[in-house]
Amino acid sequence: MIKLHWYDMMRVVLSIKAGKVMPSTLLRKLSSYSKKNRLYQAFLELGKVVRTMFLLEYISNARMRQEITAITNIVEKYHHFQGLDIFWP
Repeated sequence: MIKLHWYDMMRVVLSIKAGKVMPSTLLRKLSSYSKKNRLYQAFLELGKVVRTMFLLEYISNARMRQEITAITNIVEKYHHFQGLDIFWP
C-alpha cells in the first residue's frame, strides 16, 4: 500500500513543506473522505510503521526509556501540583 502510493504521499509532504497546504486542512480533508480512500489508508499504514519503529527503539534502548520516564515524571508532578488547592494565609 505504501509503495503503491509513495509518489502521492511525497507530493502531499512536499506541499506541506512548501506551505501550499496547511497540515490541519489536509488532515481534515483526508479524514472527511471515505475511510476506503487509498491515500488515507497509505498514510495510516505509514503511521503504523513509524509507531512500530519507535516502539522497537524504545524497547531496545535503555537510555531512551530512562529519559522518557524522567520527563514523564516531571510532567506528572507538574500536573499534580496544578491540581492542588493551595491557600496562602
